[in-house]
Amino acid sequence: MDRVIRWVETFAGLSLFVIAFATFANVILRKFFNYSPPDVFDGMQLLLGISVFWGIASACYHNGHILVDILYEFANAKWRRAIDLAATSLLLVFMIILLVTLADGIRGTAEGNVRTMELKLMVWPFHLIACMGILAACVMTGLRLWEVACGRARDSATSGG
Repeated sequence: MDRVIRWVETFAGLSLFVIAFATFANVILRKFFNYSPPDVFDGMQLLLGISVFWGIASACYHNGHILVDILYEFANAKWRRAIDLAATSLLLVFMIILLVTLADGIRGTAEGNVRTMELKLMVWPFHLIACMGILAACVMTGLRLWEVACGRARDSATSGG
């Protein structure tokens, strides 16, 4: 399972690297050569969505998202575990809702034949890759929920991590 987690994190990081490199290259090309490659803006938007959604998968597994822990800090270990279970379950529900909504949006984008402005690339494959990031987030959140339920969560406060 660690291999899958590393792959998800690597994919998110590589897509962010591609965005940074392409942005840098675009700035250099515009500044010194007065040239801007076609669809750079659209491509960066699509890649940013992919990077964010795959990053969400990693954050869901590592419990690295925003936490509100005022009550949690004063709770004993039993209540902390109950809060972890409730919060992770709620997160899983919201990730599933997001997945279903995105899948419906991809269908609409494909049926609408939405394309980029200059190169006329189909947009739905990029949305599908981003949606797969949310699918990975659902799987990672489910895995985290299983680990919390079994008392084996690595990064939760109940295990001292």
